[in-house]
Amino acid sequence: MIISHNTPNRAERANEIRDRKIAQGFTWNGDTFQIDHMSMGLITGRATKIMSVNSRGGNYPNFHWRAMDDSLVEFTPDGFLTFAEAVDDYVESLYQEAWQLKDGT
Repeated sequence: MIISHNTPNRAERANEIRDRKIAQGFTWNGDTFQIDHMSMGLITGRATKIMSVNSRGGNYPNFHWRAMDDSLVEFTPDGFLTFAEAVDDYVESLYQEAWQLKDGT
């Protein structure tokens, strides 16, 4: 959505659009996951833990992560790192889109 007129609440509207998209979650391999601030922290924490174990020569086991529909989705450590990167790229794109809307570009 492009906000083409300059209104006093342009920034607020851009943030609302961004926040609505974040609340809808992120779909990965057919499953949708929460990506709110708390969930992003948990995703980042798990990715950091995987990298930490791997860097010390350990072998992080496969594990399950809960999707928005409360189903459990199995991840390999490498698969989760790829997922975490994709989530980060998506959230960053939402913020960039909001900044562009705020700037009127």
